[in-house]
Amino acid sequence: MSTINKVPASAGAEWLLAGFALLKRAPVPLITISLSGLLVVAFGVVVALIGLLAASALPFPLSFLGSLAANLVLLGVPCIVFSGVVWAAREVAEGRVASLQHLQVGLRHLRPLLIVSLVPVIVTMLCGLLLIALIGPEGAQQTNEVMLKLRELSASGAQPDPQQVTALISTLPVLRIMLWVATAVVITPVVILLVMVAMAEVVFRDRGGMAALRSSLSVNLRNFPALVVFSVLLTILMFVLNLALNMVGVFIQLVLGPVIAVLLINAAMMSSLMPIIAGAAYAAWRQMLDGDTPASTHGSSPASTRIEV
Repeated sequence: MSTINKVPASAGAEWLLAGFALLKRAPVPLITISLSGLLVVAFGVVVALIGLLAASALPFPLSFLGSLAANLVLLGVPCIVFSGVVWAAREVAEGRVASLQHLQVGLRHLRPLLIVSLVPVIVTMLCGLLLIALIGPEGAQQTNEVMLKLRELSASGAQPDPQQVTALISTLPVLRIMLWVATAVVITPVVILLVMVAMAEVVFRDRGGMAALRSSLSVNLRNFPALVVFSVLLTILMFVLNLALNMVGVFIQLVLGPVIAVLLINAAMMSSLMPIIAGAAYAAWRQMLDGDTPASTHGSSPASTRIEV
């Protein structure tokens, strides 16, 4: 039984600030854990891709079983890593030391975490279907070809010709692509909050995957204004951080080349965002679902209301 608190819209900003505060309190351990988690995710992706290639050469039903195992790796590794970072965030919040061992927390809750992680997978598939519905299969292929050409121009190191870039972009259905991008930008933070609160329920209260998702859905619907504020601020944060890192990446590209620059930029962005989002997940769970911490035993705000689910 979980107690759902009704929080003000400003709580969405408080969650993000809590993530920043936890990162400021223990930057080295949290970033080290996040970087290590990214290496684990990268290794899992490589293993899964090798498994998919190997499975394609096998006869049915071995090919199906191999593909299923590979997709389970792609599905399970990121959720295990993130749940470990959320656990580390709680350790820091309660005055304890975060360590790499916390990345193993998700292994004890693998089955419910796999169920929870189905949400972003399904949403990703729906976004892909929406893109095809908006621009069609030919438009999707054309968009992919244009993106590859733009990437080749960027990787060449030469100054791109503005007329050439404009000519490439003019062949695309820009308005429909912008509509899809706007939809994805709105949906992504909502999915992040839905999943991260559910993960906290799983690892901190040992709840089943479906029960955690139901609880997370209930709490997000009840606190929708706070969810909107958090989503907007998280989107702004991601945009600003990406812009700043890309500006730094220009200089890295001149020294180390485009491939190293892309790897370093992505690693820097994910290793800084992951502990912030994990800290926000812990703060949101503690505030909305009466997380069992010293801070939550003092009672909720007089203005808050509660229901039991």
